[in-house]
Amino acid sequence: MKDWFIPSIGFGLFIYFMLFVILYTIKIGGANVPLFDSQHQIAPPQTDAEKFLQDVSKSIKNSF
Repeated sequence: MKDWFIPSIGFGLFIYFMLFVILYTIKIGGANVPLFDSQHQIAPPQTDAEKFLQDVSKSIKNSF
């Protein structure tokens, strides 16, 4: 009995906690808060490592 009862209680508590987090987030921020800011501009790279990482990021974005 404990093979399914304890995981079921754990999963139920996880769902309850996630519902609480979602409702609390909506209460604080409102329903119309964007998750991604499309107006955000990426700063130009300063070093060679930053340039390389930015190129890798761009190639990954273009591949999808």
